[in-house]
Amino acid sequence: MRRAFTIILLVALCPAVVHAQKLRTACGPGDPFCNTLIDAARTTQARAVIVAAGANPVPGAPSTLGMRLGAVPRIGLDVRFTGTPIELPPVDGPQSTTEISSLMTSWNIDGTIGLFGGLSLFPTVGGFASVDLLASVGMISLPGEGEFEEGSPKSYAVGARIGVLQESFTAPGVSVTGMFRKIGDIRYGDPALDDQDSYFEVNNTAVLGGRAIVGKRLFMLVATVGAGYDHFSSDIAVRGVTSRSILGRTGFEIASTNHTVGRTTFFGGLNFTLLIMSITAEGGWQAGGDAYPGALSGNRTQSATKNGYYGTLSLRVTI
Repeated sequence: MRRAFTIILLVALCPAVVHAQKLRTACGPGDPFCNTLIDAARTTQARAVIVAAGANPVPGAPSTLGMRLGAVPRIGLDVRFTGTPIELPPVDGPQSTTEISSLMTSWNIDGTIGLFGGLSLFPTVGGFASVDLLASVGMISLPGEGEFEEGSPKSYAVGARIGVLQESFTAPGVSVTGMFRKIGDIRYGDPALDDQDSYFEVNNTAVLGGRAIVGKRLFMLVATVGAGYDHFSSDIAVRGVTSRSILGRTGFEIASTNHTVGRTTFFGGLNFTLLIMSITAEGGWQAGGDAYPGALSGNRTQSATKNGYYGTLSLRVTI
C-alpha cells in the first residue's frame, strides 16, 4: 500500500512524458495548451527557415556569375539582412492571453564563385549549363518579446547554381539553385518549468531548399522574380504545466524527432548595380502549413497555418 501511494504521488508531482514521432497525434483531445505550444514551435521552425534562407540565394542576380577572363572565375560576396514578422499564440501558461507579435531577423554573408561559364546556344544567348558554387554563413536574432533564450542561432549553407540562360540584351537571365542548410537550436522558456508554465525547443534543423529565378534588366535596374521550395526537419520538444498545487504540478512533455515540413515561397526584387557594387531589395511570401487536429487555448487560429512574409536588403560586390 505504501509503495502504491508513493507511485501515485510521483505521478501527480511530475509532468507526463510522451515521446511521439508524430506531433499530429501527440496531444490529447482535451489539452488545448499542449496544442498551443506545438503550434508555437511549428511556427518558429518555419519562420527561422525562411529568415535564414531568404529569397534569391545570390541577391539580385538572375544568372550565374560565370567566368571573367578565360579560366579566371568571377567571385561575388554579399552582406544580407532579412526580416520576417512572427506571431505566436499565448504560450506563457494555460490561462495566458498575451500573444507574441514581433520580428525575427538574420544577418548573412553569402559567397559565390563561378565554376563553369556555360555554353552558347545562339549569338548573344549563352550561359547554358553554367555552374556557380555557393556558400553562406549567418546569424538569427530571435524576437525581442517573450522568453526566447538569449543568443543568436547560427546557420550554415552550401550549394550550387545552374544557369539556363545568361541575362543579355536579347534574353532574360534564368537559373536554378539548390542549397543545404543547417540552423542552430532555438529555445523558449524555462526547461525546468520553475519560472513559468511553458517551454519549447526547435533543434537540429536541416533544410534542403531550391530556387528558380528569372530576371531582366529594365533601364538601370534588374528586376527578378522567383519561386522556391524548402523541405526541412527539426527535433521538436514541448513541456507545459497545466496545474500547480501544494502536492506539486501536473502537465505534459512531448518530444518528436525529425519533424519534417515543406513550404513553398514566391519572391521578387529590384537590383541596382554601379560598377562592381550592387544594392538589392527583395520581398517574398511563404506558404502556411497544414492545420493539426485539436483546438488551441481560447479557440485561436493556428499560427503555423498562416502565410509568412519577409523582406531582404543586401549589398554585393562582384569582381
